[in-house]
Amino acid sequence: MESIIKYILLGIIQGLTEFLPVSSSGHLVIFQKIFGLKEPQLFLDVILHLGTTAAVIYFLRKDLKSLIYGIYTNFILRQTDKKNSLKLLSIEPFRLIFLLFIACLPTGLMGIFFKDTFEKLFGSVLTVGIALCITGCILFLTRWFRDGHRGIPEMTITDALLAGLAQGIAITPGISRSGITIAVLIFLGIDRELLAKFSFMLAIPAILGAAVIESRHLSGFPSDLIIPFSLGFAASAFFGFIALFVLLNIVRKGKLNLFAFYCWAVGIIVILHQLFAQ
Repeated sequence: MESIIKYILLGIIQGLTEFLPVSSSGHLVIFQKIFGLKEPQLFLDVILHLGTTAAVIYFLRKDLKSLIYGIYTNFILRQTDKKNSLKLLSIEPFRLIFLLFIACLPTGLMGIFFKDTFEKLFGSVLTVGIALCITGCILFLTRWFRDGHRGIPEMTITDALLAGLAQGIAITPGISRSGITIAVLIFLGIDRELLAKFSFMLAIPAILGAAVIESRHLSGFPSDLIIPFSLGFAASAFFGFIALFVLLNIVRKGKLNLFAFYCWAVGIIVILHQLFAQ
């Protein structure tokens, strides 16, 4: 029972911190150390991230339905009117799909070529503390940027690549994925409502891709962890859905920088603890 409670707590932490800009992976590393969990840490992280992926898919279900319909329509029109098919990129739904695809490229490449390096960082609590302080600095900078008004038609390939690069860097535990991607898009002058949804959508292929890569750990996985992991998944999905509403409200009000103080506080505490503990 005690073990199950630990995984539920980790799921709650994951759900709340995945979308709030405080780094879910960083918090999971810290609490895994506190609870003394010995299971594959990156695999556990992916399982809990899948829960929040389910939350964002449900939260954005109408937007995603429109995008899926757009892909289908795009395919049909390409078959019937090949000369004008490229003009579809100027239509917002199709252009959004295109930009999301471009943004996935740097994230995917970093995940593939630097996976082992990032995975080692999950065992370093000191790294998490330093990364949280960096996240705090990035969030604090957003206070000096006014609301952007650039929509999907104004977004460029460079914007998408920078957002994808930011998400790739956020594989580092302690660097907030939502925080850094949203901050970068704020710096680029993107509309706040759009940049939040773009960040959420961008997370879906990245997290699912990580899950596929980590699926090899399922071989010989202890059966007694199925229930604890399932409960952790459910908890992360439920609380992730709640956190989405909170973050959207924060982004709309332009108060993202307030989370900098939390990141700095936790980061400094972690760093001092690690230094004195040694």
